[in-house]
Amino acid sequence: MLKYTIMTASQELAHYMEDYEKKKGILRTFALSSVLPSESPEKNEGRPQNLFISKLMTGDESNLNGSRYRRIRVALPPSRQIKRSCLYLQMLGAWNCLSSHYTRRSNLESYLICQTVAGEGRLEYGGKTYSLKPGTGFFIDCRKPQYYYAASKEGWAYNYIHLDGFSLPDYYESFSSGGNVTFTLPDTAAFNRLFDELDTANRESDFKAGIHTSRILDDMLWQVFQNASLDDYDAEMPPKIREVRAYLNSHFIEDISLDSLSARFAVSKYHLCRQFEKFVGKSPIEYLNTERLKTAKTLLSATDMTMEAIAYEVGFNEPLPFYRMFKKYEHITPGEYRAQNG
Repeated sequence: MLKYTIMTASQELAHYMEDYEKKKGILRTFALSSVLPSESPEKNEGRPQNLFISKLMTGDESNLNGSRYRRIRVALPPSRQIKRSCLYLQMLGAWNCLSSHYTRRSNLESYLICQTVAGEGRLEYGGKTYSLKPGTGFFIDCRKPQYYYAASKEGWAYNYIHLDGFSLPDYYESFSSGGNVTFTLPDTAAFNRLFDELDTANRESDFKAGIHTSRILDDMLWQVFQNASLDDYDAEMPPKIREVRAYLNSHFIEDISLDSLSARFAVSKYHLCRQFEKFVGKSPIEYLNTERLKTAKTLLSATDMTMEAIAYEVGFNEPLPFYRMFKKYEHITPGEYRAQNG
């Protein structure tokens, strides 16, 4: 049976923040006016405002009464350098919630990883409903409508991480492409250690802490990906097609054609195309180009590499075919993409 201390979310945030104020902790810098409106503007002057927290506090429809934070940390807004090239934390927390708990939101510029610790929750997202039992979690884009809530009499305890970063749209697209946004951890100990490490790393706000945070988030996403739940449709995918997809994921920098795939996997290229498109939703070459584009966009936005070098890194022997492929799929040139995102 879960135990609770009755305290609203806003009371808990204010209490936690006041405690950190006394310790001169990092929470003193986040959207004070949205959490503690009694504070004077003069007291907030010069403090960087965390727009994520402001939107979170004003944009959610939630029943949080009776919910209790076991842990909460609000990260400082990232530096421009970290924001351009790394994953970064926005907020993490650990909730103990009553059976009446729910959150409904959309249009929040964040991604959310949530993992059930005890009890049971439910997620309604993308036209599907997911059961969230201990060890199960989800990874979603908070810009899209979402509704999650406690689904057991004893309530729901869960850990969550709000995060963002220049590469997360590609992470999320790849993770959710199978039609399922949940994962199941066979052993939660490693994930929980990373959660603790993430909390500790964000007690500081310097560049080194930002790099450390990005590394931890990468490790957590790797666990999420490794333990992704298969959609029923994806589970029916023929082993051969799954092998081809895995091969494209890890060999996209090589010179690959339908003929070479057909020879490697001993299957007719016409049958391969039909089956791959049926279960993946794209032809093998379209899927290959998508994987190349993900890496190309990362290199364009996060490095000063030349177009020729980037073309080579993503499987092209010369820049012109790369240029044409990029413009076909993105509708802008690589140079224009770099100017907008570099």
